[in-house]
Amino acid sequence: MIDESEAEFLERIKTMASETKWTPGPWSLGRNKSDYMQIDGGLSRPQQHIGLAKVVVAFDGDPYPQGEANADLIAAAPELYEALERLLKWVAPIAGDNHDKDREREEMASVEAACSALRKARGES
Repeated sequence: MIDESEAEFLERIKTMASETKWTPGPWSLGRNKSDYMQIDGGLSRPQQHIGLAKVVVAFDGDPYPQGEANADLIAAAPELYEALERLLKWVAPIAGDNHDKDREREEMASVEAACSALRKARGES
């Protein structure tokens, strides 16, 4: 049985604000003619992208593979946020709903970690 504090926690998950302040996705990668990769997003008009960020992908022409990986992760952020938020709406209500206390703690810790990541993305942490 879920106690009141857990019930409140689950209700918070269900009603989590899906309104965000960042530029709507999808975001895409565009290569500049320099050591930077540009992240574009939020089409304001057809064929017009808004430059959101530039990520270092090379130093004086020498490739920086982690930079490209960072750019890929940043470009995927809107989809990752949405996927995690949708997953939580299904998983949170059933997390901890079993008789194995160790598994219950792990499930609840996983749900809280996901909530924490979403709060961080919204600038709330």
